[in-house]
Amino acid sequence: MKTDVSRFGSGYYATAYHLSGSRVVVLGTHRADLAGVRAWLDRTGYARRGSYLTPAAGTAPGFYAKPYLSDVYYRIDPATGAAAWDGATQFGDPVAVTERDGFRG
Repeated sequence: MKTDVSRFGSGYYATAYHLSGSRVVVLGTHRADLAGVRAWLDRTGYARRGSYLTPAAGTAPGFYAKPYLSDVYYRIDPATGAAAWDGATQFGDPVAVTERDGFRG
């Protein structure tokens, strides 16, 4: 299972997901401050390891997943939980965090 956390201003967007073949299966999403995201990961049992995604200026706030090494991002629809490829979204290189770091920031 992978977890990505993106920061837009003072808000953090967390996405927990896994890959099933070529499909991105979204397990859950949550928007909060960083402490709220940490609490949600703990409460739901999702691993506190994954990547920080750093969005470029002008990127629309929301839930994103970067499941592959290539520069491919998926935007998560918060209403349906579905992941759709988003070729317009620009992020910097993801910063990996570990269980020990716990998305410390």
